[in-house]
Amino acid sequence: MISEYEIRQLIEQYWGAQPVSIETVYRGGMNFVYEINLGDSKIMLKVHPFSRASVAEKEYSVLKCASENGVKVPKVITCGIHKNLGYIFYHNVPGENLLFEKLDSQQQDVFSMTLVKNLKNFSELASNHFGSVTEQESTYHSWKAFLQATVSEGLASLKSVDAMSTNEFKSIANYIQHQLSLNKNWFTGMVWGDVKSENIIVSKGELAAILDFESCFYGDPVLSLGYLFAKEGRSSFYVSVAKHFKNFIPFKEEDVYFYALIRLLRISKYLNSPLPTGKARDPIATYFKGISEAINDIV
Repeated sequence: MISEYEIRQLIEQYWGAQPVSIETVYRGGMNFVYEINLGDSKIMLKVHPFSRASVAEKEYSVLKCASENGVKVPKVITCGIHKNLGYIFYHNVPGENLLFEKLDSQQQDVFSMTLVKNLKNFSELASNHFGSVTEQESTYHSWKAFLQATVSEGLASLKSVDAMSTNEFKSIANYIQHQLSLNKNWFTGMVWGDVKSENIIVSKGELAAILDFESCFYGDPVLSLGYLFAKEGRSSFYVSVAKHFKNFIPFKEEDVYFYALIRLLRISKYLNSPLPTGKARDPIATYFKGISEAINDIV
């Protein structure tokens, strides 16, 4: 974690002045976020812990390119490393976190359509490899190669952490391997890997910005929908987004389940460990409602 004194040092370095106030607005499992009042404007500071410091520069680059391609994201200012912590400064986006149920039915429909349009715009960004574009991971020549590696490593990790019954594990393994064996012609593009209400800012019932691009991939954009389902399950938010997503890329329920389980496999090796910031990790059934729903349907 970064101290207030260190934040003031960074502000002095970039702006040549001291902030009026510094407020911690988020202490999560992957990062910390601060709102800084400069007097004439407000900016945000996102700090990545030591183990993920390298993500800051990559996320900064993704946000910059996304903004240039018409995606509603915060305008980035600068990024860097401070005492082994990665950081990004970006402009504040007025609004509040999405509470989908508080929107009326027409607002919900327009909101979901706008969100999918932004996901489509984001998918148009280019990459020279498949797989994660923000993490320090291996790169791949194809989306299938990335998925094959994820499944192989993820199933081994999931089995070792003993997070479920033998029957559940076998059912998941069989389902994933069957889906992977199908010869699919995937649409490929840039993929936002952390679609959830907490990462979406709303102003006057409309989409103001989408946040948190430290988990992005180059591959099948349906992964975004699968990751949303993993977090939300069949919530009204997921159902509404899925309706409009079909106008972007056709998909089946099996595809959504597959990517929800891919999310499980990607975190499986960390299930018995705290989150990068030291925060305790919530049980899968508590944090990932959709993963539990998918497993119950498969088993």
